[in-house]
Amino acid sequence: PTLSDATVDLKTGLVGQLAVNATDNWGIASVKVSYNFGTQNTIATLVLVKGQYVANIAVPKNASRFNATIIANDTSGNAARLHLDLSVLDILPPQINDHSGTPTTGDDFNITASISDDVKLSVCQITYYFAANSPQTRDFDGIYTLVVPSNAKWLNYTINCTDTSNNSAQISRKLAVNDNDPPVVTDQTLGSAKYGATFTFSALATDNLGVTKVYVEYWTTGTKKTVDMVLSGGHYSAKIAAPGDATKFHYVIVAQDAAGNSAAAPEKVVTISQPGAGLGSNPVIIFLLILLVAGIIIILFLAFRNRKKEEKPEEPEEEIVKDHEDGKYSEIDAPSAAEEE
Repeated sequence: PTLSDATVDLKTGLVGQLAVNATDNWGIASVKVSYNFGTQNTIATLVLVKGQYVANIAVPKNASRFNATIIANDTSGNAARLHLDLSVLDILPPQINDHSGTPTTGDDFNITASISDDVKLSVCQITYYFAANSPQTRDFDGIYTLVVPSNAKWLNYTINCTDTSNNSAQISRKLAVNDNDPPVVTDQTLGSAKYGATFTFSALATDNLGVTKVYVEYWTTGTKKTVDMVLSGGHYSAKIAAPGDATKFHYVIVAQDAAGNSAAAPEKVVTISQPGAGLGSNPVIIFLLILLVAGIIIILFLAFRNRKKEEKPEEPEEEIVKDHEDGKYSEIDAPSAAEEE
């Protein structure tokens, strides 16, 4: 018999058709084939269809070569052989399966994917970008580590792979970036509180994606009270009336962002000045004040007594009277000098 190959391209992962032209002057009795894709042989019988002897061949996904020996017998027992060594056409693209997790602000993030090809990979690349950044393209071998900016909201990336037969595949993903960075709060409150007067809280609060709320919690010994702080001139502030039922109160300033992260400044204690409070609240000062008052009272008393003495009326002058007998004068009816003469 006379044999010639009429096979159209065999393609990976598909059922192909082996086709042979077989002729003989006496007639073809049978046509058989023994074939393999590099390992175990398979034997099949070709059937006559529209003037050609054909057999369906299931081509493995990873096949690259097709080896076959075709044997044709005529009705007289004569045989002919045809050896084939054909290239298998790779039509299957690479397979890309992404396994990446969730990126977080300000942290390292691994883009990971399992990549395979039925025959052989040629090249893989990844292109990624954040909302405010230009796209970056890098070689990709299944894992790529990048740093997520602290203000990022989305991570966009595309993985593109090509095999040695120029088949290509790509996947694209857009991942929401999880904000796990809390705000930063600085307490700028100054001074002590006065009973019944207005007390002002002040703070500076910042966040990588923006602060949504700042509030202050304050308490004495009972239930905590909360008041929102208002942003003005780059600072947050809130005012309260100083509690009148205690000598001090505690407070803490808290900031929140849109992701629910929160941070608090260290707790502080504010002293409340009560009415009449001051130097007199010090026992030592009280003792000294008592001594001072006592001294003043004594001085006033002595001054008053001296004044009384100064205001007492003068005693009348005693008169001297000469005793007629001894020529001495008594204290009564003393004559004047003219009378005595």
